[in-house]
Amino acid sequence: MDLLDKIDLVLTCLYQESKNPPTITFLQEKLRNTEITQEELKDCLQKLHKDGFIQYEFEGGFVAFYHDFARFRISFEGKFFYETSRGYKKTAISSPEDGRMEALELSQRRQASALQLLTTWIAVGTILGGTASLCVAVYYLRQLFQ
Repeated sequence: MDLLDKIDLVLTCLYQESKNPPTITFLQEKLRNTEITQEELKDCLQKLHKDGFIQYEFEGGFVAFYHDFARFRISFEGKFFYETSRGYKKTAISSPEDGRMEALELSQRRQASALQLLTTWIAVGTILGGTASLCVAVYYLRQLFQ
């Protein structure tokens, strides 16, 4: 089980328990038969909190984030993320559409570079052509007034 599976499992657990926000002890008990360690559970909770997918509430004043009085409530953003994408893993797996977009962006960057080079050469050619025309005009004017 990789990290994305673990964080998705924690997110699923929080989603299922959204009516009664769980404590860290409850989450540890519920995830006891999985490969998620206590440290990984804490890391997953921190990541979900940082991403705005969960909020934590305290009963009885200020306590530590992982104290058993803290309850972890899935936020609206977390519910929306879970219901639309089913978690981090499915979001991280690139679809063929993503590959096509990357290829298109690479093609656009190459075309932009080629267009910039072409524009530079046109500018240089214009300057050289104008300079040559000016030299020819000066030459004929000198010939005319001598």
